[in-house]
Amino acid sequence: MKKYKDYKDDLDKKFRKNREIKANYVRLVDEQGNFVGELSISEALNKAEELDLDLVEVAPNANPPVCKIIDWNKFKYEYSKKQKNIQKSAGAKVKEVRFKLGTGKAEIDMKIKNINKFLQEKNRVKIVLQLRGKQQYFPSNIEIAKQKVNDIINQITVNHQLENEIKVEGKNICAIIRPLLKKIIYGKNKSTQSKCEAF
Repeated sequence: MKKYKDYKDDLDKKFRKNREIKANYVRLVDEQGNFVGELSISEALNKAEELDLDLVEVAPNANPPVCKIIDWNKFKYEYSKKQKNIQKSAGAKVKEVRFKLGTGKAEIDMKIKNINKFLQEKNRVKIVLQLRGKQQYFPSNIEIAKQKVNDIINQITVNHQLENEIKVEGKNICAIIRPLLKKIIYGKNKSTQSKCEAF
């Protein structure tokens, strides 16, 4: 897995910033995400410097290129955290846990215990409820099966997130859940914020 320094190097190669920007004119987006207008590069740099922030070329192929005023160091930190989480999610295994429409409470409890364990190990879990024979041909059974999957999910105690809606896959009712990512707290007096998206 890449280290923090590697992600910083990737960003330095990916984005031109400040005096590295070669265009004579740019379309400027301010630090609040508002479009300012088309300015000369010197005017855009002056605005960034007045705020003690950086001017970063975020869309070099636009004509003229789009630049945004940001805190470069803060952005690098948030970007590296985001990429690490993407890597972790991509590397996580998908564990499949199967149920039937008639699965009893004792067996459900045992399988939920396994789901909790898989989530604690940072694995994604695919919950599959199988409809057998003629069960799949009755719409009422499909709705009952979806509700049963929903009830199973509600009994999971480890923090998790549903990746998509409970859906029908052939003769199965399926749902994929994943461990809920931790949140970052920026400063003592600021509220907890989810991990930031790039720009």
